[in-house]
Amino acid sequence: MDLKCRVLINPPEAVSALGMKLPMGRVYGGGKVVRLFVPNIRRELYDKILEAAGPLADGEPAAERADVPGQASENPQAKSETDAATDDVRCISPVTSGLPRSWEEITVGHMVLAHESPDDGWWEAVVIQRDQEILTLRYRDAPKLPKFIRHINTVALVNPGPG
Repeated sequence: MDLKCRVLINPPEAVSALGMKLPMGRVYGGGKVVRLFVPNIRRELYDKILEAAGPLADGEPAAERADVPGQASENPQAKSETDAATDDVRCISPVTSGLPRSWEEITVGHMVLAHESPDDGWWEAVVIQRDQEILTLRYRDAPKLPKFIRHINTVALVNPGPG
């Protein structure tokens, strides 16, 4: 949401067809170090994809261009109104929906943050079992790693957004 990304769950066929024209990215490396190369997208292709995706949920046209650095805005007043309108917008998507708001609400399938070590920090983990205050977890981004157990008071909640 902070990056102003848009997620299409069931995109129209026109969006999929245009998506096939996107330049291919690359993944380099192996082991613990992986590098990603994401190429630039031509502006006209990006605009066509936005147009094919249709209007945004709040009725603004999807092809409306955000201010690009170096381009002067035609209407500075409109920009400030747009910024004010989007300041309170929150993402509603299957990725972030259903996050627990308290430790008591944590159930199977919820995502929490688990502390690995002082050097490795906190990582997203999915609850696969709850037995009173003991959680059995697996790392969300590394499902092949062994599952592990944490007390409910040792995990952190992911901010679910406004109530």
